[in-house]
Amino acid sequence: MMKDYWYVLVPVHVATSVVWFGGFYLLLKSGVDIVGFLHRLGASQAIVDYLNSDAGYLALSYACYKIASPFRYTVTVAGTSVTVGKLKDTGYLKSSSDIRGNIKDKYNEKKEKIEDRREEKRKRKSL
Repeated sequence: MMKDYWYVLVPVHVATSVVWFGGFYLLLKSGVDIVGFLHRLGASQAIVDYLNSDAGYLALSYACYKIASPFRYTVTVAGTSVTVGKLKDTGYLKSSSDIRGNIKDKYNEKKEKIEDRREEKRKRKSL
């Protein structure tokens, strides 16, 4: 996906990352006990102790953001797949491989035209 649709994947990843981080920040700031929730889910004691420290909301949000990485990447891949599908359906998007193939075809066509012109010039000179 990164090879063919990097120009869609990167903005989707940035957008979803902002939402995840912002969501964790808002939850923590509003008083939701994320640490207790992680403890009930079976998070290791080292993680729970770190989150219970006097770290600020940004540090705690970042820690939660990193803990949620498997879910974040799943959302990013799913969001990219949906976005690519919608853009392909509307005709706004081609993959990098398709674009590369089209450029290569055009290059070969122009190369053949140049070869044909050179051949015509050689024929004229020989007459």
